[in-house]
Amino acid sequence: MGKSATNPDTNDVQLQNILTTIFIQAVQDGIITPEEKSLLDKIKIDMRKYKELLNTALEDGIITDEEEKALSDFRKRLLRSAYEISRKDHNIDRDEREIISLLVKLLIHYEGA
Repeated sequence: MGKSATNPDTNDVQLQNILTTIFIQAVQDGIITPEEKSLLDKIKIDMRKYKELLNTALEDGIITDEEEKALSDFRKRLLRSAYEISRKDHNIDRDEREIISLLVKLLIHYEGA
């Protein structure tokens, strides 16, 4: 059974807020390393794709079970990709951990909204 969907404009704002919050976290120490920039760029690209997938699911006002699974699978891929980018240098530094942790929290909150 599907669930009622929220307004696509509301989703756009929420997704932009996620990106802004993550960027603020990244610049807290005043430095964005090349690894952090790569991570932020990938998150931004993936969140745009997620937004497109979500807006397509919202077209009829109901997110079906299949659409919910596709969205959930994409969120998992997004997180896995962020982790893999952070591990590229065989070390996930504190800032990268905080970015990924924040991304997880924001996606969980967004998913429940």
